[in-house]
Amino acid sequence: MTKQLLLLTLCTLFLLCTQTCKAQSQIIVTQKQELITQEAYETGGSGYVNFNLGQYPTAGVSPLHQTVYLFGCNTKYATTMGSWQGIDSLSWDTNNQVLNDVPYGYRQGKNYPYYISKYYMASPPLFHSNNHAKDTTVTIGLVLPDHFTFYGDKPVEIVHLDYNILQPVWLTFITTNYDYTDDLNPTSCADYGVDLIPLNLECTDFPWATTAEIPDGKGASGIAEIYNKPNLNGIFLASNNKGEDFLQCSVSILDDIILDYEVYYSIDGVLSKELDLTNFYLNHLTNPSVNLVCIPRTEPPAGCIKNGEK
Repeated sequence: MTKQLLLLTLCTLFLLCTQTCKAQSQIIVTQKQELITQEAYETGGSGYVNFNLGQYPTAGVSPLHQTVYLFGCNTKYATTMGSWQGIDSLSWDTNNQVLNDVPYGYRQGKNYPYYISKYYMASPPLFHSNNHAKDTTVTIGLVLPDHFTFYGDKPVEIVHLDYNILQPVWLTFITTNYDYTDDLNPTSCADYGVDLIPLNLECTDFPWATTAEIPDGKGASGIAEIYNKPNLNGIFLASNNKGEDFLQCSVSILDDIILDYEVYYSIDGVLSKELDLTNFYLNHLTNPSVNLVCIPRTEPPAGCIKNGEK
């Protein structure tokens, strides 16, 4: 081999090595950038919720703190969690109770990233005795608003709770079945790992407390939740009298914050996200249990993406 040919061969090999090394370097940089992005998803951010809780409905009673539950995308938070400014949970007849560190922003899920900004809120009813709920009347409070969406760099939401607006009612509980399967849905919600489903409950004739200004107000709605646990898997149906005179209520599944699954009621083989609760109960008195069906998603739902993104 001549010197000229040897030199040409060496130069060619050098150029090939340089291009290959440059390409490998670019791949390494790209992978590093993806890792940095994932780290940003995992750290995320947070916002504040400023609660105003009204008077306890029974005069002369010294009540315990009241709890509010917040349900966001793939997230459950509560006023017994996080950081407070000077208190452990919500105190009655007190304004400007600020809950810090409410999750907000991007997180990395099992299958894809998701965004936490939309929240639903539920606050438990007040039982009028220490007996089981079916043996006593209850007072249900209004959470205003009962859902919100965080915006901004460090967002703040203001929420009011009032337990003096609605009249006391009786409750009948209709259980839900997380273990239900059929030929088209051989895997149950429980098998998928779904153990919490938020609901929107509406009663068109729920009675308001009578006042001079509002003598005959009727109609109320709010957020409830069902868990895959005994005594916590029931949807309540309100009535004016124990076991009779049921209110006209319907209940809708709020699965736009359930990241990996759509959720449906299965009533006589028909799937739906809405249920006429009163009609269902009166027509299933011997076995008032609602079957649940979960179907895997292929992309995040509307409540798990940043506003304006698809």
